[in-house]
Amino acid sequence: MPYRYLTVSATRSVGSARQAELEGQERTQRFRIFHNLIIRMFSSKDYSTMTRDQLVSEEKKLKSQKTATAVFIGFLVSIAVWAASHTGFVLPVTLLIFSFLIGYRYSQNLKGIQAEISRRDTVH
Repeated sequence: MPYRYLTVSATRSVGSARQAELEGQERTQRFRIFHNLIIRMFSSKDYSTMTRDQLVSEEKKLKSQKTATAVFIGFLVSIAVWAASHTGFVLPVTLLIFSFLIGYRYSQNLKGIQAEISRRDTVH
């Protein structure tokens, strides 16, 4: 009889360990997605070395990310508004500055690509 209880508890701990491992992998995957989004936002590419086709595809990629970027900025602003009414001053200001930087960087990347495309169109 005690052996059966030991087996059941051992099975539960294995199942719990597997579930914890899967949750850890899911958290890691979410972090990678967030990290890639942030890196893509703040990375600066040299658009003058890209071909026109690469520039057009990069512009399409940025335009397709427009909604996701706006939702992310809205999420940060909503957290900042909540934090301003419930906590101190530092977190809301930090979140607002961060959301401003994301929007500014997105805008600058898009303008840089469009400027390079129009420069090449006028040169050739």
